[in-house]
Amino acid sequence: MRIAVDAMGGDHAPQVNVDGAIAAYHEFGISTLLVGRSRELMGLLEDSGFHGGEIGVVEAPEVVTMDDPATAAIRKKRNSSIRVAANCVRDGRAEGLVSAGHTGAAMVSASASCPGTVIAEGIDRISLDRKKQDHSRQQSHRTSQAERSFEERFHIEPLKIGVLMGAICPTRNLG
Repeated sequence: MRIAVDAMGGDHAPQVNVDGAIAAYHEFGISTLLVGRSRELMGLLEDSGFHGGEIGVVEAPEVVTMDDPATAAIRKKRNSSIRVAANCVRDGRAEGLVSAGHTGAAMVSASASCPGTVIAEGIDRISLDRKKQDHSRQQSHRTSQAERSFEERFHIEPLKIGVLMGAICPTRNLG
């Protein structure tokens, strides 16, 4: 399975996204496409000492910031990392996408690039932050079936799911 990562999205990007892609490969065997400013991403991969074809880099010179409207990725910044990542899924280069950046832009990009696909059934929010989610779980005392299924299917410990944030737009049934 290959996942497109909006490498420019989120706090402390792109370093944390590059580190996450390397960890995802080492710990879970997940291949990724880091989507963003390729020169910067290649430099970070080189600095990390990681070598191999399991992590690819796709050029996307623009970034949707938190100050941009959610539609910026489809109207103004068509070469943004989130839009290009969604296009990688649409074009079959990746089987899903993850973004820690602008949630609205991730959803708009995924919807525009992958018409008819939706977030996994039962997930009400497309952005999951494990710390916030654990707090809300303690308050609500419930976990959705979709969240439990995700944890079981990918054999990811609950605390590690916090790394996986954003929209997932699968091109095939991952079950």
